Amino acid sequence: MKTRTKVCAALAAVLAVALAVIGLTWNASFVPDEATLPEKIRDFDNIGRETPLSTDVRVYDDVGIGSEAWYLIEIGEDLDLGYVKLEKNFLGRYQIVHLGYGGGSFWDGIVESGGTYYWLLGGRDVSGRIASVSATVEGKDYTMENTMGDTHFLLCTELSSDWSPEEDHIDRETLRLYDEQGNDITADYDLSGGGIQ
Repeated sequence: MKTRTKVCAALAAVLAVALAVIGLTWNASFVPDEATLPEKIRDFDNIGRETPLSTDVRVYDDVGIGSEAWYLIEIGEDLDLGYVKLEKNFLGRYQIVHLGYGGGSFWDGIVESGGTYYWLLGGRDVSGRIASVSATVEGKDYTMENTMGDTHFLLCTELSSDWSPEEDHIDRETLRLYDEQGNDITADYDLSGGGIQ
């Protein structure tokens, strides 16, 4: 009889811990949408600050790869361009794992998912002229289309299977921007910005 009571108590304790973990995970995660994501980004940006910032957050384009999602954002009084990275948990909900922003109009990075590498490029083009972008990565040319003609875009393309992960971004010297007619308009833009992780 005592053994049965101990086993039941142990199972109840394990169940209680499992429910607590699920509850905490549920509360710390969310389903990203236009209404909740800016507030979640603002909360994440304020972690560890004695005086919270009441920053303006604008969310634009997004790319999902595997269990991760990246969103192009503008944040703060100066509307610095940046991105937020989310990871999906075992409950199918997301939590923010990285936030980066700063000056410049372009953010890029090479990310990995399931052994496959992808080039991400986020940009701000207030004139709306950029129709496509290209770059050379390890001697191979890659092109991505801004098919919607968005002024804020986050583009993604899969890199060749023989790409070696020595760099985590592209060489901006090889980045080219094109208008709808295929004219190279790179010289009209400041290619500065940051890196996506």
